[in-house]
Amino acid sequence: MVKEKKILIAGCYGDFAKEIAQSLHKAGASLILAGKSKKKFLEKYKDSGIKGFEKLFFECDLSDEESVLDLEKKTNKLTKDLHGIVNCVAFPAYTKSIFETELAAWNEAFKVDVNSVFLVSKIFGKHLVDAGGGSIVNFTSFHIKATYPNRILYNACKSAVEGITRSMAVEVGKYNVRVNSIAPGPIYSSRTKFFLEQNPTVKTKMLARTPLNKIGTLGDVADLVLFLSSDYSKHITGQQLVIDGGWSVNAWFESFNT
Repeated sequence: MVKEKKILIAGCYGDFAKEIAQSLHKAGASLILAGKSKKKFLEKYKDSGIKGFEKLFFECDLSDEESVLDLEKKTNKLTKDLHGIVNCVAFPAYTKSIFETELAAWNEAFKVDVNSVFLVSKIFGKHLVDAGGGSIVNFTSFHIKATYPNRILYNACKSAVEGITRSMAVEVGKYNVRVNSIAPGPIYSSRTKFFLEQNPTVKTKMLARTPLNKIGTLGDVADLVLFLSSDYSKHITGQQLVIDGGWSVNAWFESFNT
């Protein structure tokens, strides 16, 4: 599907990113990994099974233009014939109401979540154009469709990323570059585990309103990235693909546990 294709993963040491990197590597892709902390990266990937993983990593503040331009220079030979970009940078979990949300946190979240997608797509997207086409995959959230209280900052950032996705897809389609976003719902990750552990009834309630009656896995998300990065999705662009077990389309008042 992606054998020998070069793919840049921007923001590479979260749970999602690691699973995606392992999946793409297993499928034969040639990876370029970028993130802010080499220490965090080495700790995260020490058991990844990716051969020579430490040589694939480049330290970069992906929300800073000069740093991303410097990354482009450092990877100039590697990014020749670049096929794909996966934007995985994520601001830490933040749950406050609009009345409690600080402007400093608002600005920092937009810098991390939105500026990084804009800068990486702008600077490295040109390499896809030069190579004759390719795929960009961004991450939004099912929260754009159906949300919880105290998610205004998160929703604002992910809505901005969705806007970038749609606009860029329309602009770069003529270069055979596809741009899509993945909107995960509840997926088993360290963040979801923490959320579920706060109250033992949360998981039961979550499953009760999910038509597939299960919580998604990191592998489910990685499979979708693999599909969108491959030629099997060559006529799909400008789309937000929700992966939530049917959560966001459910309006039924009964439980799916029974």
